[in-house]
Amino acid sequence: MDEITVRGTKILSSNGHFVIRAGELFDGRDIYHNVDIEVKDGRIARVFQDRANIDCPILDFSNQFVMPGLIEAHVHLSGMHTQEPYRRYFENNDLRLIRALRHAEELLAHGYTTIREMGAKGRGIGIRQGIEKGVCNGPRILTSIEFLSPTGGHGDWPIFPYDFVKEKSLRSILVDGPEECVKAIRYLLREGADVLKIVTATGSFGQPYDNMRFRPCFSLQEILSMSEEAHAQGKKIAAHVVGDIGLRNALDGNIDTLEHCFFNFNQHPELLDEIVKRHVYLVPTLSIIKWFGEYEEQNGNVHAADNFYYNLERHGEFVKAAWNAGVPIACGTDENGMHGQGRCPEEYVLLTKAGIPEIDVLRSATNVASEVLGIADIGTIATGKIADVLVLEKSPIDNISVLTDKQNITCVFQG
Repeated sequence: MDEITVRGTKILSSNGHFVIRAGELFDGRDIYHNVDIEVKDGRIARVFQDRANIDCPILDFSNQFVMPGLIEAHVHLSGMHTQEPYRRYFENNDLRLIRALRHAEELLAHGYTTIREMGAKGRGIGIRQGIEKGVCNGPRILTSIEFLSPTGGHGDWPIFPYDFVKEKSLRSILVDGPEECVKAIRYLLREGADVLKIVTATGSFGQPYDNMRFRPCFSLQEILSMSEEAHAQGKKIAAHVVGDIGLRNALDGNIDTLEHCFFNFNQHPELLDEIVKRHVYLVPTLSIIKWFGEYEEQNGNVHAADNFYYNLERHGEFVKAAWNAGVPIACGTDENGMHGQGRCPEEYVLLTKAGIPEIDVLRSATNVASEVLGIADIGTIATGKIADVLVLEKSPIDNISVLTDKQNITCVFQG
């Protein structure tokens, strides 16, 4: 069995034959006790409880908690480390690549065996290929490469000259009109994108909750042209959704996953019925709102910080209402390196604070997230699945915060 240590965590992989013996098992759906997981050639051959004699090595974790590898549904491997616009974008690309690689390593060390990298000058393609070729370590990566924004939209940077921003695709690819939109989708798929991402509105998460103003980005015609092209090529399309107008356009535009989905739920409760009706997935990213609040607090902007923290509570109320209504929720944080790395498990704590039970949060971090990514081979421990397995010293069922402690991880099996 191959064994390496990545940023303090033991990572194991093997094409051989062995058994993982679990004292307590969360299989991505339910809890079981005293379970054996037989692994052959990187996949789960069978899961059983009869403790039968097997002629292969047994890795005994009888006193520990075993679960599928974690899945992060919204992260950015950008290599950025500051929100200051000049230092954020005008930095040596090699240095940013090194930071992004360390970010990927840190995610694996925290038990994330698969991530969905959502662009914004991300380094997902290069790192993905490096991991596949065995020249670096990290989780399985699905990437959007870039996200798409219209001129003046969320991905534009008006503090810089327009021609420069458009030519360099400084933050996103700027496209206007259905023809440019479709061409950009085709370009990203040509370059190897696994998922597409667009923005439907723009505005700050830190606005006063009861007087929020968001500006739409793409027209409904533009959104439909992109979603139709993505679906025609067998790919899912995600949208950065803020404000009621952004949510309405995303739903009417046949978007598959709602990223953030931050809007005034108190003023527009009817939109939850539309989310349920359209059968879309929600990736609420509570963490990024919390981190923005911390950033403002650290810089002495108490009023701004309070706005973020208040909005975090209100957004949590919407997420709980969505969960109660049966909306499938996947865990994603919008972690991008600028607020630290390896903080993704904080999302689990915030979801439980919002009122979602621990076991359902674990489902959102594994099985439901695999559905969002469209990979049936991961997210559960079951016969035929890829053997992505996380072994923990302490159970997160009664205390989800143990997942934030890397010292609680015994080892990670990666395929």
